[in-house]
Amino acid sequence: MPTKICGLGFDCASMMLQPGLLDSGECLNYKTCGSAMKLSPDEEIELIRVRLLEQERFRETFRITRRQAAIMMLMARGCPQTAHSLGVTERMDAIASLVEQLHSQLNNKEGQYIAPTGCEVHHYSVKRPSGVYGYKKLTAREPIFEPSIEKQLVKVIHLTIP
Repeated sequence: MPTKICGLGFDCASMMLQPGLLDSGECLNYKTCGSAMKLSPDEEIELIRVRLLEQERFRETFRITRRQAAIMMLMARGCPQTAHSLGVTERMDAIASLVEQLHSQLNNKEGQYIAPTGCEVHHYSVKRPSGVYGYKKLTAREPIFEPSIEKQLVKVIHLTIP
């Protein structure tokens, strides 16, 4: 029996049809599914489903998106996976917590100087007769900083620590 590939990524025999009702050679959705490959996952298509109720076949037509159809097929075929059943809810919660922490840390940095990309900060102490002073030196690979005395951009600027 030939296997027809449908636009939803399944073969007809295991897709919408329940075993024993129709075989893949008689798929009622083959032309629709084939054209569905050109659609986005959220555009609607019209499919035909055959149901067996009290030994009688009933055909019904319904509208569905490719994404919804794939989820419906997987759920009907015994794969009712959820985030909880896959064990990812704890990880999702942990990631959400970390994202919240990052947002709060970024909000704490508001109004502070953030060095440009590719710069390095070096901290050093200088001993003077009046005491030890802390300094920070900001260095870049190329001259990008406005100088205090010179007219050209410079690679290094010195910052004092209050």
